[in-house]
Amino acid sequence: MNPTVPPLSERLFPLVVLGWLLAAVRLGLDATLPDWPPTMYFGLYLVMPVGLLWVGLTGRWGPIGWWRMVGTMLVLVALVWGVWNSIAYTVGQFMEWTHGRFFPGELRLDESGQEIREGARAMPVQDGVLMKVGAGLLHGVLSTVFATVVCSVLGTLVIWLPTKLRRHGGAT
Repeated sequence: MNPTVPPLSERLFPLVVLGWLLAAVRLGLDATLPDWPPTMYFGLYLVMPVGLLWVGLTGRWGPIGWWRMVGTMLVLVALVWGVWNSIAYTVGQFMEWTHGRFFPGELRLDESGQEIREGARAMPVQDGVLMKVGAGLLHGVLSTVFATVVCSVLGTLVIWLPTKLRRHGGAT
């Protein structure tokens, strides 16, 4: 195992390339096959864990500390989920897509007359350029927060913990 932690760019490059390829393919599928059911489930949350597991099994990040691993995850998620979801959901707003991940859900009224959204996966199509861009960016920000938590937990389990156990096991 490499005794030093590689620089951030080396840690990120293969995962960012994987993430950008997946996100670009998914956006292409959203645009060309909107009613194809597998498109809904093809994405980063299914494939990126394999990349993180690969990092953990190969020890590519060396003896990385937990905070450094979380920081790496934050940058990875911002570059992949944040950028691509901002692009995808902004495009979805302007194209007025309501399929798959862009489905705004069904509206119903409760007893007090309040609208209740059921099954929403995205914000409804907004009026005006700024609102559409804002909705797309909001999806990017929210997915960045959620994916940072998910990737940090997963990274702790498959990257940081095995590294820590290897170091501890080697010290005894």
